Amino acid sequence: EYCCDPPQYICSGAFGNSNWEETGTYCFGPTVQASELTFTDIWPNQMKLNWINGNGEKRLVVAKCGSEVKGTPQNGLTYLPNSCFGLGSTIADGEFIIYNGTGNSATVTGLIPGSIYHFKVLEYNCYKEQYLNSNTSGNPAYQITPSSCSPPNIQASDISFSDQTD
Repeated sequence: EYCCDPPQYICSGAFGNSNWEETGTYCFGPTVQASELTFTDIWPNQMKLNWINGNGEKRLVVAKCGSEVKGTPQNGLTYLPNSCFGLGSTIADGEFIIYNGTGNSATVTGLIPGSIYHFKVLEYNCYKEQYLNSNTSGNPAYQITPSSCSPPNIQASDISFSDQTD
């Protein structure tokens, strides 16, 4: 567990990387950030992101078109995701939450062909979220969407059939 229950303490507000929960438990933020963000199933308008989880209870994925993710999520705030780029909560101008959960992959849709997208995975713990906003190996990362789905550029030729039956 990420929380312990010291009933002898009376705390209010956050200090350091921890927070007194309304449930009466003391909660610590994660210390190991997600890493090795990679991309698969890359299409002009969508792609799948994969990463290695850190030691947080959950994680946010932030996406931005054109430049690096610079915003910082605010501790204690819940961010609502939407896998369609541009529709989730924001942590800064143009920086959208595309995933909020416990897994290690997410698919983002609604992308513009031929554009560069930057992503950052942020670990967090607790009911009153305690976010870890640090960089690690392969996180943040970026990927360019293809300009279009190109049709084949070589026509099939010299086709032959054998062992035909009626």
